[in-house]
Amino acid sequence: MNTLSVEQSYTYIFSLPDSSERDIVKVTFSTEDILRVRRFLDCAETFLDTVIARRGFPIRVNLEFTEVTLSAQWTRPSDDDMAIYLHRYRPLGLKS
Repeated sequence: MNTLSVEQSYTYIFSLPDSSERDIVKVTFSTEDILRVRRFLDCAETFLDTVIARRGFPIRVNLEFTEVTLSAQWTRPSDDDMAIYLHRYRPLGLKS
């Protein structure tokens, strides 16, 4: 099976607001590179749409001390929210 490999070249010019200096960077991406970046972006968008990624990782801890006892109460994300978060993070964490 033959695959067509196309390269795409880009030129980026970087400069600071209060400087006349410029850095020019030329890069070339293969078709495989472009597909890999697109897959990464798809995974990132899916991950960022999870409840935990949107709202943060909500944990609340309440400690109460008396002379003889210590009591603790806490809340954390639901098991379902954690499972979704970890499942959607997995492609990013393992393949980045």
